Amino acid sequence: MSLLACMASSTLGFPSSAYAGDTCVGPAGMNANGTGSLACGANATTNNANSVALGAGANTNLQGGVAVGTVTNSGTRSNFQSVTLGVNATAPTLLSNAVGFQAQGSTGQGGLAVGANSQSPGRDAATFGVGTVGLDHYSFAFGANAQSTAEAAVAVGASANVGGVNSGALGTFATASAQSALAVGTNSLASALNSTTLGTGSQATAAQATALGTEAAASQTSTVAMGVAAAANGTSAMAIGFQAAAQAANALALGADAAAAAINATALGTSALVSAGADNAVAIGTAARVSGAFGMAMGTRAVASGSGAVALGSLAQASGENAMAIGTSSNANALNGISLGANAIASGENAMAHGTGSYAAAEGSSALGVGAQALGVDSTALGNNASAEADNSISLGANSTNTRANTVSIGSPSAERQIVNVADGVSGTDAVNVSQLDTFATQAAQILNANLNDKALLNEANAYTDQLRADMNQRFAEQDVRIARMAAMSTALTQAASIGGALTQANRLAAGMGAMGGQLALALNFQRVLWSSRAVLNIGAAISGGEKTIGAGLGYRW
Repeated sequence: MSLLACMASSTLGFPSSAYAGDTCVGPAGMNANGTGSLACGANATTNNANSVALGAGANTNLQGGVAVGTVTNSGTRSNFQSVTLGVNATAPTLLSNAVGFQAQGSTGQGGLAVGANSQSPGRDAATFGVGTVGLDHYSFAFGANAQSTAEAAVAVGASANVGGVNSGALGTFATASAQSALAVGTNSLASALNSTTLGTGSQATAAQATALGTEAAASQTSTVAMGVAAAANGTSAMAIGFQAAAQAANALALGADAAAAAINATALGTSALVSAGADNAVAIGTAARVSGAFGMAMGTRAVASGSGAVALGSLAQASGENAMAIGTSSNANALNGISLGANAIASGENAMAHGTGSYAAAEGSSALGVGAQALGVDSTALGNNASAEADNSISLGANSTNTRANTVSIGSPSAERQIVNVADGVSGTDAVNVSQLDTFATQAAQILNANLNDKALLNEANAYTDQLRADMNQRFAEQDVRIARMAAMSTALTQAASIGGALTQANRLAAGMGAMGGQLALALNFQRVLWSSRAVLNIGAAISGGEKTIGAGLGYRW
């Protein structure tokens, strides 16, 4: 060693070497070879300026490097400012740091490894904990055996594992294995692009999937599962609530145990269910059920089981195709049946029951009124507790009854009614009122009284009376025909309106036919939905023989 090399140097221990401005302290074999460096410990070595080596076999080759611990190594490159602390720790490059037993700093600059057997070989990577790994640039691992193996990945928690770029895992055994994935919670898994999980055991295994809640699972693209054990298994499906399940594309299940198992289905409410195959159906309410496509059930335990069926109200049931049941315990169980009102029942095809406890039992029957019953085919009962039991029969008015086919009743035995405000008949089929009968009787009496002893005149009077009787009989017969035509038109209008009401488009045109007493009628009905489904315009017209009628109505809701 030259005199110049030894100037301002210090050594303690032999054989040791210290160059200008260096210090060696400890047993033999120490070497402080850089300006301003310090080597302390058997075989400790510093090979660059301003570096420190503390501990047996400690070694640093980097300017400004620090190696503390037995057989530590702060690199072989000509670089600076690395730190190693711990037995067999290694910090091999610029700004690299290793702390702990066999800790390994970055092979790219700026790495930090803290913990026994921890590794941070990536540039600017950082690991904290026993056995942690940060393999790629800017990766971060915190927790025993946590692993961050992709660029800018973050793993926090014992055995947390991140393998996707810009992804993160937080929690024991949490795993984020795809780009931009996030897994938060013990045993949570986010394994697809942009997937997110939050909760113990939650899983998001498809792109853009989100699972929030313990054991929540989102397994298709763009799905959302939110709630304990919630499951979203269809593309763009959403399940929200305890054990909620959305099992088809675009399905929505909201509520505890709610399930939407058909395409575009919606189930809202505790245990609400849209069954598989019931595409585009809606179930709203506790235990509401829909099993037919395009069906709707709204209300506690409401059931719509026919295709296009609608059930609105608690315990309402619409089991016929295109059937509609509205009201508590209302029931429409046949094709195109309509029941409106609590406990109303429409059990015949194209039947209508309107009113609490009303019953339309036969095909084409109509019961309108509280407790009204239409039991015959194409029968009509209009009025509270009215009853039409025979085919093509009509009962008009409260408590009216009719047991004869093809007839009209406006009362019941011992409770008959009068038809009032009847104009004088003109045509052969017009009804005759009492005033006309009185006039005819007066004329007949005058003729008889004036010509009582005149046989010719008497015969003339008899002939006149006979003709008058024949005319009256004809007019009554014609009146029966008009009444039958009116009833047929009423039935045709009812059928057209009920068929049009079953359609869902904004403009609806329907036709209906009716028959009564051998008379046929044809009706047309037009309905238009106005003002964003807040109003309905209804226009109907009917014709039967020479009779015709027209009517219009407007309904509005808010």
